[in-house]
Amino acid sequence: MKGIDKRINQDGSISYRARVRVKGHPPVIKTFNSLTIAKKWKKDTEVDIEKGRYFDTIESQKHTLSEAIHRYIKSILPGKPKDAKNVHRHLLWWNRELGHYSLDCIKPSLLVEKKELLLSELIKKGKTRSPATVVRYISSLSHVFTIMLKEWGWVTENPVRKVRKPPLSNHRTRFLSESEKVQLLEACQKSSCKFLYIAVILALSTGMRYGEIMKLKKRDIDIERGVITLEETKNGDTRSIPLVDAPLTLLKERLAVTLEPEALLFPSSNNPEKPLDIRSSWERAVKLANIVDFRFHDLRHTVASYLAKLNSIRKKTLQIINSLKFSHIFC
Repeated sequence: MKGIDKRINQDGSISYRARVRVKGHPPVIKTFNSLTIAKKWKKDTEVDIEKGRYFDTIESQKHTLSEAIHRYIKSILPGKPKDAKNVHRHLLWWNRELGHYSLDCIKPSLLVEKKELLLSELIKKGKTRSPATVVRYISSLSHVFTIMLKEWGWVTENPVRKVRKPPLSNHRTRFLSESEKVQLLEACQKSSCKFLYIAVILALSTGMRYGEIMKLKKRDIDIERGVITLEETKNGDTRSIPLVDAPLTLLKERLAVTLEPEALLFPSSNNPEKPLDIRSSWERAVKLANIVDFRFHDLRHTVASYLAKLNSIRKKTLQIINSLKFSHIFC
């Protein structure tokens, strides 16, 4: 058969070397012990090359997931500074679990097994990961495959997209009652952490996230206008936040200390270029205030509940005004 050479080896055995040549592509050669298998391989390979599948398949067989992850960490991750630390952690987990697999062996069924492990694996304090956290792990790996597909040509599809994400059943609506708020603020004022009270006041008055508060810099605060400007938010948008009396006064006191424009408002005592970690102080304050099942992020829910009440009052007030005759307003 044209393109298949019969060869007699030194030990007397017979092998068949198949050659595939398709215009516009490099030649492909492979040796077999069976003429039938050699013919089938030659025919299938010619079809795959003509349809543009063969060399992509070879690429996915040549590389492991570990190679892909390390290349991504080196060349892509530096361009994602906002969440690079978390993505790096996610990818190291995937590398540990699946790094030794060649890319063509990463199938949806294998990924589902690892998704279930992510959901059941015990982490800090004997707890499991939340569904939302598992979704982020899956998304981090999915982006690696997207880059391999669109930019590197290492794979022909993204198998992660075929894996169902766990339902986000961990939604919370916990917020502070008025009495709990008073108790919490008193506990924060008693804390040995000098920045805990102002951080909680900022959260309660602005609805800012923990990370947004702790990463605040002097340049983000405009005292004269009474505005905080966040340039790197979770959603990637710039956001302006108005300040009311209590946080504005506290920020004026904090900024009275000489700070460079790029200096953090709440720096770590060990490294002023990194934000202070107030989580332990927060947990102690919550315990001192006798508040149960309450996280720092729940302060955002508390702000949302206040705004909902204010909006409800505003609507009712407008309804009452609209129901009155014009003359009644001036009586």
